[in-house]
Amino acid sequence: FQRVYDCLDIQIIERGESFYQNRMTRVVKEFEENGLVQLDEGRKIVFVPDHSIPLTVVKSDGGYTYDTSDLAALHQRLFEEKADIIIYVTDSGQSTHFQMIFAAGQMIGWYNPQVTRVEHAGFGVVLGEDKKKFKTRSGDTVRLMDLLEEGLKRSMDKLKEKERDK
Repeated sequence: FQRVYDCLDIQIIERGESFYQNRMTRVVKEFEENGLVQLDEGRKIVFVPDHSIPLTVVKSDGGYTYDTSDLAALHQRLFEEKADIIIYVTDSGQSTHFQMIFAAGQMIGWYNPQVTRVEHAGFGVVLGEDKKKFKTRSGDTVRLMDLLEEGLKRSMDKLKEKERDK
C-alpha cells in the first residue's frame, strides 16, 4: 500500500477496527444515555430522521457492526482530531449508510453541518471484466497500483498517438 500512497503523495495514519473497540462501547452508551436506543429482538438500534431502516449499534449476540464502528470513527475524528472537514470516499453503494451515520452524528449533537463539513464522496461502483461489482474481501480485485500504472500507460499512448507526448 505504501507504494500507492507514495505515488499519490498521501500520508496515512492507519487505524484498524481494534483502535475503535473501546470507543464503540462509549458511543453506544452515549446514544443510550440520550434515549436514542431501542431494543429490537435483542439488538440495539437507532432510528435517524428521514430513514425507515435503523442503524444497528449492537447485534443480538452483543457484537458491534459497521454502523457502530463508523459512528465511533466519526466521533473520534470530530472530538479527538478536532476535524472540521471529514470526507469519506467509497463507492456510491455506501451512500445511504453514510447518510444515516452523519444523520445520527447530527441528531446526537456531535456536529453542526453549518460549521463542520462531513460528507460522502461516492464514486461509481468498480466493476470487473465480467461487469460484476468487485468484492474486495474475496481478493479478486485489481491492485490499485496496477490500475494507476495502466492509466498512466494508456494516457501516454494517447498522447503519443496525437503526437503530444513531448
